[in-house]
Amino acid sequence: MTDTTENDQEEWPDVHRPHDKLFKLTFREKERLADFMKHHLPTEVTGLMDLANLRIEPETFLDEKFSENYSDIIAQVNLSGKPAFVYFLFEHKSAPDEQAVWQFLQYMVQQWKKDLEDKKGLIPVIPVLFTHGERLWEYKTFPELFKDVPKILLEYIPDFRYILHDISPEAKTKIQGGIIIRIVQLLMRAAAGKDREDEILEALELMGLLADLDNGERWMEILFRYILATTNIRLEKLTVKLREARLTKGEDFIMSTMQKLIDKGFEKGIEQGIEQNKLETARGMLARNYPLEDVLAITGLSREELTRAGILR
Repeated sequence: MTDTTENDQEEWPDVHRPHDKLFKLTFREKERLADFMKHHLPTEVTGLMDLANLRIEPETFLDEKFSENYSDIIAQVNLSGKPAFVYFLFEHKSAPDEQAVWQFLQYMVQQWKKDLEDKKGLIPVIPVLFTHGERLWEYKTFPELFKDVPKILLEYIPDFRYILHDISPEAKTKIQGGIIIRIVQLLMRAAAGKDREDEILEALELMGLLADLDNGERWMEILFRYILATTNIRLEKLTVKLREARLTKGEDFIMSTMQKLIDKGFEKGIEQGIEQNKLETARGMLARNYPLEDVLAITGLSREELTRAGILR
């Protein structure tokens, strides 16, 4: 396991992994995570939990390769008076894959191995998958990952369920909870789909309420930076959208924060960061012998741009 405390304090934004950064900023705060669990996990499960005394573990269970597409949070709760773990896996790939179920099983086995070594009773682990990809998540259990296996043999393969929270555009999941939790999920849904300006408009209507929070300005800036890093919407268009939003309060507060970003030249910085990220992606793909045509198609860069950057000769 790796301690993530220092990484969580990095300067926002990380244009290379904005979804991961926003997920951690949002949910590595216990009151906010407890609120999310209250609204989005099954009531028959949360009804057994003491969410007021939830504790977030400082580690991550993900290795470096897996963390390219996933983030995780481990929470310890009291479940009917006894300890239990809730393992949150956040999937931020554009399309679903089958790695998540395997990751759940790895974590559960590792935790139970530790329990046995410590001579404790086995502690329950509740796996939760949070996804916001472009497509609807296809729910599969671990035995379903085995292809062309006689049905009788599936009885000998570990089987378990996980809680799915899918906020992809196709899922139409109802978004609930506190102001920040709702705004973050709306913006993640907008980032996953195309032409999802309705979610951004709804988020702007809620963002005016951040004026009442002690750290409202900080969160306003974080959220605007996420929009700029993950969508094609620029500050000028956001200003137009703001006028369309039915704000009951906070319009001056929002406009002031946007002006600060403009004055800092942040939009240009975001664009430069995204361009640099494309170049680094192209460099890495070519080093792994990807065909040049695939590199150009995936990054959207031209042969001339790669040559100017010294990646091609």
